Amino acid sequence: MNRLSRRALIKWQADKHPHPIVVRGARQVGKSFLLERFAKENFKTAVIINFEYDFEFYEDFETLDPVHIVNQIYLKRNIEIKTGESLIFLDEVQLFPKAIQALRYFYEKMPGLHVIAAGSLVDFALKQEPVSMPVGRVHYFYMHPLSFREFLEAQGLVGYLKFIDDLDFTKSRNALKKALKVKSGIASSGNALHEKLLAEVQKYLLLGGMPAVIREYLNNDKQFPLAFREQRQILNTYIDDFRKYGKNSEFYYLRKSFERAPHLISKKFKYSQLDPESKSTHLKQALEHLIDAHLFTKVRATSGIVTPLELNASDSDFKIIGLDCGLVQNLLSANNESLYISDFNSGLITEQFVGQELRVYVDPYDLRKLYYWFNDAKNASAEIDYLIEIGKHIIPVEVKASHQGRLKSLRYFMDKYKAPLGIRISVNPLSFEEGILSVPFYAVSEINRLVEMLFLKN
Repeated sequence: MNRLSRRALIKWQADKHPHPIVVRGARQVGKSFLLERFAKENFKTAVIINFEYDFEFYEDFETLDPVHIVNQIYLKRNIEIKTGESLIFLDEVQLFPKAIQALRYFYEKMPGLHVIAAGSLVDFALKQEPVSMPVGRVHYFYMHPLSFREFLEAQGLVGYLKFIDDLDFTKSRNALKKALKVKSGIASSGNALHEKLLAEVQKYLLLGGMPAVIREYLNNDKQFPLAFREQRQILNTYIDDFRKYGKNSEFYYLRKSFERAPHLISKKFKYSQLDPESKSTHLKQALEHLIDAHLFTKVRATSGIVTPLELNASDSDFKIIGLDCGLVQNLLSANNESLYISDFNSGLITEQFVGQELRVYVDPYDLRKLYYWFNDAKNASAEIDYLIEIGKHIIPVEVKASHQGRLKSLRYFMDKYKAPLGIRISVNPLSFEEGILSVPFYAVSEINRLVEMLFLKN
């Protein structure tokens, strides 16, 4: 599978003074598979050290001396490390945090050498045994499940991708300017492909983007039951990992939170809804562990007044989304496949999908935070699913299931904060009408491009 992350790694390979990279992300998103393939295909020599079983290197990394480490690699593996030609890949690095600390010295003492590290629970290693990694020496690199675009590419649907890439209001600059001035709609062409792409989104809502699930689906004549079984195997692996997060006494709260949290997606989060019998302090700690493991993400409430959105983001008012819509559906179904949602009428699963897509189409060196907005005035009910920043602009984003979904909250926000435009993500084709950019579910990847087009050409 060709991943967006691979393209970023190829750029990193071309850097003459590359920063060592620590790849972060949930288990099973394809970190080790991608990095091993990248190492073998793009370097003359590749050394893979897995700290799960390559114990003979522990003592060498204790020294933090890259010259000594490289010499020991030559002695123990008979592989000569050369700058610009070799890659050192440290896998399961969370088992030996000293190796993470050693990365900074590779950058300082062996500039030009490509070194990359990854592991399933790196974030816990960084919290439990803090290591010294000064800013500017080591870069973090984030991986996610396959995006919808990657799902299409894995199936070889190149024509569908080209259709998405070519989405435009018009090929004429003058016609677009006129459209913006009079705020009249311009619907995109290609209704047949539009419907086929919506059908592919429906499949993605069921499958999600975990590489092993997609592989099982494609290798078995696109049968869903085997893919669902693979989802359950991944979820069981996550549950088995819970005992690595902390004390055994926390296991109950972790499992309860993990299984119950998907039901709370798209709602303002309340710990009592996870388990009314448990103390919120225990549940809060459990949720933070799940977030550290990248299994859930907070969508924090913020104001629509100033950028950056982080400036006024709340730590107490938030929603959540899961790692992957397929895994979320598996948890929601509780082993009853008839409960999977394959249409767009579920606000929960469509909001999950859009949040998941918004996170993946960014620079992999940036972990995109998500925000939403609600009117906290008394007797008010207005809420915006997501707020995003494009340039200096705050853009409200509403996820709508039906063709004719009301946009009362979106228009209220636009009037209140003088937003230059609003975005509706729905089953409707691409259009721009009365200040609302309507984006079909399959084109979340194009939001920045389309918005910038409006700003630049207006």
